[in-house]
Amino acid sequence: MTLNVFAKLRLLHKDPRWRNDKYYVFYLYDIITLSRLVTVNNMISESTNIQKNVNVGKLKEKDYEEYYKYGSYIPKSISGSKNFWRGKYLDLLAIIECIGYPKYFLTFTANDSWPGLKRILSIYENQCPIFHPVDVAEYFFQRFFLLLKEIKNGLLGKYSHSWYRIELQNNGALHVHLLLWTVPDKKILNEIILATMKTHPEVQSKVRKYQIHKCQSLRCFKCGKRIYTKCKYGLPFDLSEEDYLDETNNSYKYKRINE
Repeated sequence: MTLNVFAKLRLLHKDPRWRNDKYYVFYLYDIITLSRLVTVNNMISESTNIQKNVNVGKLKEKDYEEYYKYGSYIPKSISGSKNFWRGKYLDLLAIIECIGYPKYFLTFTANDSWPGLKRILSIYENQCPIFHPVDVAEYFFQRFFLLLKEIKNGLLGKYSHSWYRIELQNNGALHVHLLLWTVPDKKILNEIILATMKTHPEVQSKVRKYQIHKCQSLRCFKCGKRIYTKCKYGLPFDLSEEDYLDETNNSYKYKRINE
């Protein structure tokens, strides 16, 4: 049984004690990272020596010689490392070189108030999502992959290809940037990407709840010591009778006939 399979069996077990023990989760992440590190730089045969020779006392004394002896290169197998993101970047360039620029740029952000997530966390005494990172992450990815399945089935037009990267926002919430290649269909493009609220009551309620920006002085008009006279996110946006490319700041403006 591989380490990753073993980790999943514990973290996704019906008994939640493994995934809710923050020390165990950190320990598990640490040994998985170590196992990835020792497979590069000719370190496979030395992995046991690292574990035997390096102890807490040496680390407290900042004696890292045993680690450096086996190399300081961080491979792209370590999620979030410089080489990991460079690999992603080169993959994307190769895709664009082969099939051209994507049709859509989408974002998908975690929401602590998802009803389904609240039901999952309702079994705990402390239901704050920050204390249950495994449950929250698993639920997020389940939703994202279901959405991706719908996209591949033609939600935004005939699917061709996709590329995405997972990031963490400043508050720790998961966040996806997704590029989507579809067969051109102007009718679908005009129906889906709108900057004007539709009249359908259910759609309106969701837009008002999740997609209406409300300016806050500390968040929107301040960045460090800089003070802005206008919302730093650009709101309210300029009105426009049609879609166009704003060459002054190289951004795409959508048709917007009212605020």
